[in-house]
Amino acid sequence: MDEYGEYDDRSLVTAIVYAADHGADVVNLSVGSDHISNDEKDCGAHGAQCAVDEAAEYAREKGVILVSAAGNAGEESDVGNVCCPALSEHSIAVGGCVARCTAEEAHPPGAIWVERTDGVNLSGTFCSMKGCDSSQDCQNNRSVEEWKGNPQFLSRTPDTLAPVYYPRMLGNGEITLGYGSSFATPIVSATIINIIEGLKANDEKISPSRVRELIRVTGNSLESVPVGVFDGSALVNEIFDEKGLGRVDRQEDSFDSTSRI
Repeated sequence: MDEYGEYDDRSLVTAIVYAADHGADVVNLSVGSDHISNDEKDCGAHGAQCAVDEAAEYAREKGVILVSAAGNAGEESDVGNVCCPALSEHSIAVGGCVARCTAEEAHPPGAIWVERTDGVNLSGTFCSMKGCDSSQDCQNNRSVEEWKGNPQFLSRTPDTLAPVYYPRMLGNGEITLGYGSSFATPIVSATIINIIEGLKANDEKISPSRVRELIRVTGNSLESVPVGVFDGSALVNEIFDEKGLGRVDRQEDSFDSTSRI
């Protein structure tokens, strides 16, 4: 990528193949190209048919788990499309979801629920500051919804939705919000990496297609959305139960629900 975040497909294909040939277990791809609107590509609403898709298939056959950002919509009139390689059936596609604060004292109303580990410098824009931090009752004062910045899913929906907003410090020390499916994607990737490490420690393995399937079935459903919100602890326990490795206790301290193995 250059300094503007731009790249060509050849670079992406080369990177995916290189990672697969050099023993990668999980590859996080917080990148993507809109091939649906490109007349030179065969990608469409029913899936990807391009060099990036071929690279994703190559990696999956080598046992590599690809996790890809679904993309971000532009203006309301330009909803965008799911990007390649997320459009590929050989990759786990991640879209975004948002947690809203529902506490009566929240200001502004519907403030975005974002947790910063050290709790420093978070303003009312990100949290109601009611005192309901993760050690108290924040879990009872939030509602999860689909992110309005998701691309048009068409008939090929993402496999899961993950938190899309995060606190970001500017050069002057001010805290603001960053967002995008590029941030949501590594939340899923990191959980899968933990799972793979746990499986390796017990001489077990799992196929990329099975991980993708279980991510779909363990997700928490949202009203009117055909894809669930990522549930890391449910995924861990589903896989560990399947391998006869017992269960992992969930730590109630973060929105992404990931467990530590």
